[in-house]
Amino acid sequence: MIKANPKELQEVYKLVCSLQWDLGRDQSVKDRAKKIVEFLGNNTYVTDIDSSTIDGLKSWLLNKKLSQATVNRYLSALSTMLTFCEDRPEVYNYKKPKIRWLKEPKHQLRYVTYEEEKEMIRLFNSWGMQDDKDFFIMLIDTGLRLSELQNLKVGDCFNDRVTLTQTKTNESRGVPLTKRCQEIVKRLSENKTSGRELFEHFARWRPNSSWRKFRKAMKLENDKRFSIHACRRTLVSRLLNGHVPEKVIQTWVGHSDSRMIERYGKVLSNTLLDFVEVLEQ
Repeated sequence: MIKANPKELQEVYKLVCSLQWDLGRDQSVKDRAKKIVEFLGNNTYVTDIDSSTIDGLKSWLLNKKLSQATVNRYLSALSTMLTFCEDRPEVYNYKKPKIRWLKEPKHQLRYVTYEEEKEMIRLFNSWGMQDDKDFFIMLIDTGLRLSELQNLKVGDCFNDRVTLTQTKTNESRGVPLTKRCQEIVKRLSENKTSGRELFEHFARWRPNSSWRKFRKAMKLENDKRFSIHACRRTLVSRLLNGHVPEKVIQTWVGHSDSRMIERYGKVLSNTLLDFVEVLEQ
């Protein structure tokens, strides 16, 4: 049973899960938050967490040889729990300490090229992995987050689009479907009631496993940037290079901050190449 107004960090974690993270957030967020609770102690009072506590957490994470970006993901999970308490002063009377984020190095944004996608489809066909092929085609053509596709219900699928209600930002949105995705949705929706997941037959661990197999076959196992998230960047890259307005892309992929699309535009777009002829005159 979850306490209505808990003071212990473990109970706050459970409450945030039930009211926020269970509504569409990636499982990895909850896993990181759980590790934080275990490190700080289940019975630690939220009101006892100050800047020195957070510094100790950062030191522990860095000693585990985690990257600055990964440490920041942990700090983000802690920040969410502390903000939850700060927003309820009548219960906690708590002022969240300032979190000093680690500076993250800028990495090249990786996406799936058309040649890599063609080889991916060929490999999955040769391995008899139809479900895996369908899953990654859907990720590439829709730009959905991994958890969004895994949680997608049959009742949220229509002829030419899907509607998402369980999202990272807790904001519902509609996403159009390409013809090949329409065929996949139609096939996987057959004989399923509206409340069932479209990919319910596809185990939650399977995407990571099949992606590792594909990456190894492509001799890209050492390219850590070539992760499943590259499928989402692929959609953004193709829309940008198709001269789709950034605001439309932001709505499509469900980014709450337009700066992310602007960053993608600077790196993934070939638009500047359209003007290089000016220098050739």
